[in-house]
Amino acid sequence: MVTAAYAAVVAALLSLKPLWLDEVLQLRISRQPALSDLFTQTAWNAGAAPLGYLVQHFSLAMTGYSVWTARLPSALFGVANVFAAGVLAWRLGMRRPWLASGLFAALPITLRYSTESRPYSQALFLSIVLTILFLGLVERPRPAHAGGYVLCVTAILYTQPLAALVTLAHVCWAAAYRQRRAAAWSVAAAAAAVAAAVPWFRWAAAGGGFLGGATFTFNWRTPLMIFREAAGAGYWGSAVLVILCVRGALKAGWERKALALLLLLIAVPLAGALMTDALFSYFVAARQFLWVLPAVAVLAAAGVERGARTDKVLALVLAVLCGYKSVRRFTAAGEDWDAASHALAQETDRGACLMVIPPSSWLVYAYFVPRLAPRSDDCPAVVAAAAPYASAPARAGLSRELTGRSYTVRRSRSVGGTTIAVWER
Repeated sequence: MVTAAYAAVVAALLSLKPLWLDEVLQLRISRQPALSDLFTQTAWNAGAAPLGYLVQHFSLAMTGYSVWTARLPSALFGVANVFAAGVLAWRLGMRRPWLASGLFAALPITLRYSTESRPYSQALFLSIVLTILFLGLVERPRPAHAGGYVLCVTAILYTQPLAALVTLAHVCWAAAYRQRRAAAWSVAAAAAAVAAAVPWFRWAAAGGGFLGGATFTFNWRTPLMIFREAAGAGYWGSAVLVILCVRGALKAGWERKALALLLLLIAVPLAGALMTDALFSYFVAARQFLWVLPAVAVLAAAGVERGARTDKVLALVLAVLCGYKSVRRFTAAGEDWDAASHALAQETDRGACLMVIPPSSWLVYAYFVPRLAPRSDDCPAVVAAAAPYASAPARAGLSRELTGRSYTVRRSRSVGGTTIAVWER
């Protein structure tokens, strides 16, 4: 019932907001007609892996292109995540696993990545399935379980490598509780998966994409950012969620082994993602910690299941806060590159030359209107587009350049976050 309700909500929201920057960058690669171009362009992206692009590529080949169908793979995996969270809770001993599904579905970041054309919900699904397979390895270690584990880890590494940190949590748990066969199987399976993924990472690194990116920084604000954004619930919602988790850990009557596994599934991916960012000099982002949320949801839901009225009130407060955050996100004005692209096309069709800052942003506008291209020749009029992420110094530099070339601003407006100014001599 929870999964069906969540599916209805996701379906209604899929095309509510325009594509934002990261979605466009993803789709520019996924929609490449030739798979060779898809693999090449994926390798240029920092930390990217091809499986999410391939799933979207073949999905669009079957359904045709629209904003709704572009986000459909994420939606399907997102709905599957809600169901899988309940299965995980059931495998760990919860009598009412639908509570875990419901709490997991309520988290704003769950809904966000179920309705964005990005591969994160796909990787999250694989990480939940991986833990379910690991529980099978613990109970009945068979080659079939190990084979499924190998395939799942490999698929994770080819989708979002950071999600594979869940495997490290499994190994730590198996070692701590002397589950030698489960530890041996999981280590061997992880090693086989890494060996299968090495060719991709070597090729991507040779192209400069895998090791490229931003700069790692860690200061007193970083833990606060993770606390605020990991579940998308803000400070108040995250505080209530942590309280529910603590009460669930103390009062839900967990077996020590089950509780330890849940805590490791939270702690290891958190620490591992930060260490990976530091190693590869990449910026810290909330999406890198998605893999902890199923364990968080199960732990918090167990407290609600077996707790007192206080726990139920806290769960209701959390649902209200999460709902408020989600409503704000889906109703707030945001980027609309499609509308901005067509507004620019109207000006270039009148003969104006196009200038864009930052210069690479023209590729995003050209995704929606392919005929758009920057021109540097001496035109009677110039339409200058400052993208939503253009810095203040870049905007000022463009104004100085055009003023120095004897242009004057005739009109200016903002469309979908893009500032469009028409300059004439």
